[in-house]
Amino acid sequence: MIKDIKNTFCSLEVYNIYSACMYEPTFDKFKTKAQLFSAPTFSLLGYYCKDTLIGVIVTKEKEDLVEIV
Repeated sequence: MIKDIKNTFCSLEVYNIYSACMYEPTFDKFKTKAQLFSAPTFSLLGYYCKDTLIGVIVTKEKEDLVEIV
């Protein structure tokens, strides 16, 4: 199941998934990145298997394009 996770993005659950694609990941760096993603041009989606988050995708809308971040 895919859910909008914009309101819960800055959590340890999401960090545990997202940190795999960060350079030298720390929770503080993740929180800084999460603040950038709060802009309305970003969409944050989580993929859940049963009630466990197993994937995250972040997209940014630019004019008539969508970029996977």
